[in-house]
Amino acid sequence: MIIITKPGMITDFLKKITTIAFLISLFAGCSPITKSIYGIENPKALSKEKIDHRAKHFGILVADNFILDSTYFTFLNKQETTTNKNEVKNHKQPLQALYFTSNGSVKSFHINCNASGFPNLDWNRNGIMDTFPPGQQEPVDSLVTLHVLLKFAKVPSQHIHAYYEHFDYIVVVVWTNFMGRQTKRFIKTIQQNSKLNSSLRVKLIYLNADNLFLQDNFHISEL
Repeated sequence: MIIITKPGMITDFLKKITTIAFLISLFAGCSPITKSIYGIENPKALSKEKIDHRAKHFGILVADNFILDSTYFTFLNKQETTTNKNEVKNHKQPLQALYFTSNGSVKSFHINCNASGFPNLDWNRNGIMDTFPPGQQEPVDSLVTLHVLLKFAKVPSQHIHAYYEHFDYIVVVVWTNFMGRQTKRFIKTIQQNSKLNSSLRVKLIYLNADNLFLQDNFHISEL
């Protein structure tokens, strides 16, 4: 039996209960209850028309949005070794932001796995989004280059040349519709962060990955 004798103890007690509930759901492997709390749905096949429609809903310019080819995960699986399994998993996440410099190197990398928070993911934990480019959330790696991402997104070659030649930073935003409001909050955070710089030329490119998550080797518990 729990006995609460002071008013202040009620607030502390509720906070502890909320924290415990969150930890239980977190370690339960993304149960349906957890997904519901975060607004996450099961992945569904989306046509290009549907993807364009959802892109507009999330504040994405259709002209800046491309679709990751279904073979992208196959490519990542082929790169996997005993020492880079975690890196491969990071690049399979449904929400990602990769900040590339004009020479194609990764400066900053952000994924949903490391954006803790409840009931919404906190992309600005420790104030890392208060500057541009943002602070580091996930260690960068050389597994996926800008060229590779744009190749699997089938971006026209003339666009690619323009990105390298006319911008100081190319921010690649991988997004999915099934992540619901987490996607909307994520995109808004990245867009706001990109406006913090006063002199750098920044280009945001969006890659939709919904259809990749219909593959048999994907499990929602891997998020």
